[in-house]
Amino acid sequence: LEQLEELVLSNTWWNMDKQEWIESANIGQANKLSKLPQAMEQLKQLKVLVCGGWYGDNWAISDLSFLQTLPQLTHLNLNFNQIAKLKNLDKLPKLQELWINHNKITQIENLDKLPKLQQLVISQNQITKLENLDKVPNLQRLDISENQITKIENTVHLPKLQQLVISQNQITQIENLDKLPNLQLLWIRNNQITKLENLD
Repeated sequence: LEQLEELVLSNTWWNMDKQEWIESANIGQANKLSKLPQAMEQLKQLKVLVCGGWYGDNWAISDLSFLQTLPQLTHLNLNFNQIAKLKNLDKLPKLQELWINHNKITQIENLDKLPKLQQLVISQNQITKLENLDKVPNLQRLDISENQITKIENTVHLPKLQQLVISQNQITQIENLDKLPNLQLLWIRNNQITKLENLD
């Protein structure tokens, strides 16, 4: 399978091309992985990897060392796993989309080797601060909803950002949006905002 370009292991996943949720038609037992084998290193041409659980069916992948051998990846979906730290991303220079919802991540970090990253979906984690985004200037969509963010900050290095989804956090004030000249969509529902301001 050395020429394999797309591998979908999830039972339910977001189809990035069709922009819709896909549910497996399999009638047998669902997949549920706790790790990926060393044999992944043979998939040198892999561009798309979808490998995660779903609501009520979390997987248990926590080790991301397998990413070191997948340099052609452009789309990576690791939703609904047990990942606590963003690491081993430095060998993915072509990565454009990273979906890592519903894990145990506490900090945005180690994105400095992802110059082509356009979409980061990191909702439903345990992140408390918007930080370390200065190395992803091509980011167009950031979904950091359902975390523990208290402040909109450190956005100055995101000139191409078009969509910011920051709903269900602990934000008290709308601010620092003037650093996002291309922002087209802002979702900020279910926070602690009491005054509508700084939208000019």
